[in-house]
Amino acid sequence: MPQKTQPMDFRNKTFYYPLGIRSNNPLNIGTGGWQGEVGVANNPQHEAIFVDTQHGLRAAAVLLHNYYVKYDLNTIRGIISRWAPSDDPNANNDPNEYANFIARKTGIAADTPFVLNATNIKAIMKAMASFEQGLLYADLIPDSDYDEGIALANQQEYIDIAVKSGIGIGGFFLILWLGYVLLSKRN
Repeated sequence: MPQKTQPMDFRNKTFYYPLGIRSNNPLNIGTGGWQGEVGVANNPQHEAIFVDTQHGLRAAAVLLHNYYVKYDLNTIRGIISRWAPSDDPNANNDPNEYANFIARKTGIAADTPFVLNATNIKAIMKAMASFEQGLLYADLIPDSDYDEGIALANQQEYIDIAVKSGIGIGGFFLILWLGYVLLSKRN
């Protein structure tokens, strides 16, 4: 089993880093009581501040999963149109430019449905971090933080399933094991 790396924490780093990096929130997620959320940025978007980048990326993975599953947004353009809408009064968003950037970086066509799996989510999140923070700053985040953020999001999904179904701790571990098996097969 690979050794777990120490997550990045940019909260006390140089002022010259973009706010999303200094907040351990590379995809600029709004506040929402997220796991690992430790504060709120003093900006019009009220973006969350996370204890480390793994938790910021976990929140992004959960949102992307929700967009895909709950809102049936299974294309890059569909996701980005909701993520960064052109009518957001606190931002100057161009969803088409953003979606085309993500498509170029990931190799996933902007208007073609993609399969929801850890590989695609990671590629999309890395591209989104590059767009949101700039490539120079997004490259400061190690791949292991993306992997762990996705793993943390998956664990929460399994816990939610166990709680909602009332299957108990044994059932929870069965679901966790099945999720591990399925994820390892999808990657």
